[in-house]
Amino acid sequence: MLIDTLLDLPDSAIAGFFNEDDRKVYVIYSHSVLDALMRNVRHLKDGSHSCKELVADKNKLQFRIIETTTDNLKLKYLNWTEELKRQGYSMYRNYTPINLYAKTAYSKNLKSIEVRIYNKRYEWFVVGVFNTAKEADEWMAQTYPEGRVREIIYKE
Repeated sequence: MLIDTLLDLPDSAIAGFFNEDDRKVYVIYSHSVLDALMRNVRHLKDGSHSCKELVADKNKLQFRIIETTTDNLKLKYLNWTEELKRQGYSMYRNYTPINLYAKTAYSKNLKSIEVRIYNKRYEWFVVGVFNTAKEADEWMAQTYPEGRVREIIYKE
């Protein structure tokens, strides 16, 4: 039954995670609704979702398709967020998360290994300096699993 429901999801749509108890909604849009749903559910389950309030309310959420569409997804997303506000919902997300990731790189003098935090524009800063790649990899695996940055942590 669940598989049939997932297989029936449209490819492209505006959708939302609705909390009817508190009249809140987290609206998403995607050309791949199934992928977006699975990604959000995975992050809700492991607590790594960028919207911590949504994580806290995960047991109150229902997923719904709002509109099936392939045209002007971002514009329709904005229209639907305004419409849902008019209907008395408050939005879980009213910010744009900053996407950061961590990775290792050689220092300029090639004598040490640095753990760096990067943004989407490939701007970076150093959070740790190590003598060996093994030390850097171990610290990074513990501090920034899979390179995901949830908070900035510097090596002491």
